[in-house]
Amino acid sequence: MLNSKKHIKDFNDKHPEAIALNFREPGRNFNKLKLWDDSIIIDENLFLKNKIFKKKRMCGNSAIILNDGSYVLRSSDPHFDLLDAIK
Repeated sequence: MLNSKKHIKDFNDKHPEAIALNFREPGRNFNKLKLWDDSIIIDENLFLKNKIFKKKRMCGNSAIILNDGSYVLRSSDPHFDLLDAIK
């Protein structure tokens, strides 16, 4: 599996009309790679958690949010494989 930063960069390079970002909840209860990765945006106000990721999963969730506000959600997607679903 590609590392997370490369996976997101590859997606963004392939789809210039879209953007993939990596978010996490605030706190320190994550593996060190997530804690030290300064490319991950911290959802300080828990906006995404409260609006989209309402059900907690151990391995993380992924979403593709469309311009009209609709979204595709994949639960338990620690490697952001949802990006691979977009051709």
